[in-house]
Amino acid sequence: MSRSAKILPLFPLNIVLFPNEVIPLQIFEPRYRLMIQTCLAGDSDFGVVLIKSGTETGEPAEPYRIGTSAKILETNNLKDGRIFISVRGTERFVIERITNQKPYIEAYVSQLRDHDCEPQISNDLLISVREAAIKHVRLN
Repeated sequence: MSRSAKILPLFPLNIVLFPNEVIPLQIFEPRYRLMIQTCLAGDSDFGVVLIKSGTETGEPAEPYRIGTSAKILETNNLKDGRIFISVRGTERFVIERITNQKPYIEAYVSQLRDHDCEPQISNDLLISVREAAIKHVRLN
């Protein structure tokens, strides 16, 4: 585990949150209401991760390893316990290890920098892709 790893609560969804994107969420399961209340009390973020297997409700889903931290912008608590929130994606992270110490998923995560995700493409591959694109454009 890297030295810069921190524990982050995770919210598995069937969507991807990108940095600087704002999305609305409806929080209705007790475990995620607890997670949001904990985040609000500590003025902390949580992570949004795409579901690899499982579902958004019920049993804990297995997330992909890459996610985005979410900063809570607005909340609206309803009388029935549901919470409507608006979040903004901040930074991407990689899950290093899931801890499962709470009713919701928590994990040690490390921040990803843009150059961490840049594909390593050989110069030969770039040349052949460029040539194929030129041929395609000329044929059309």
